[in-house]
This record gives sequence, structure tokens and C-alpha cells, in this order.
Amino acid sequence: MDNLTVHKAIIVMPLYPQLNIKPIWNVAYSPEFNPIESVFSRVKFRFNKDRLNDIVNRRGFNFDRTINAAFRDIHVDHCRSVVSKSRELLAKAC
Repeated sequence: MDNLTVHKAIIVMPLYPQLNIKPIWNVAYSPEFNPIESVFSRVKFRFNKDRLNDIVNRRGFNFDRTINAAFRDIHVDHCRSVVSKSRELLAKAC
């Protein structure tokens, strides 16, 4: 879990054992343990690259087209890879 305040709230903490949840806390901002950070980093890179390309080439910028193209750039193999890497790092940390 990240360190969001609600995850550590007095009202929430007692619910973890009741729900058979053993929280594993990330260190403050640790993107290497959070695979979605890598995936969204790739999306943001593609989005910004395409947006800049549209501006430089004086094409009309279309937000929907650009964001859809950025998400289409994400493939299952990339997701598997970043999840696997995060699991390995978490296993070493625990």
C-alpha cells in the first residue's frame, strides 16, 4: 500500500485483521515497487511525444486521438515485465 492517509486512518487500521488483510507498506514514493508507475510513465511519454509532434508540425492537436494512441502503446508483455520486476524487488525487501 502507498502511504495515503486514509490507509492508516484510526477507523481503517482495525479492519485489516478482520478482513484478513496484511498490509505491506511502500516506502514514501517508491515507483519501482508500483508497476502502474512504469505503465503510466510510458503512456505520458507517448502522449507528450505525439503532442509535441503535432505542435511542431502545426497539426491540430486532438486530445482524444493522442490519449488513445498513448494507451494503445501499452502491451501485455510490458505489463508482465514491470509486475514481475516489482514482485522481485518486493521479495528482496521483505
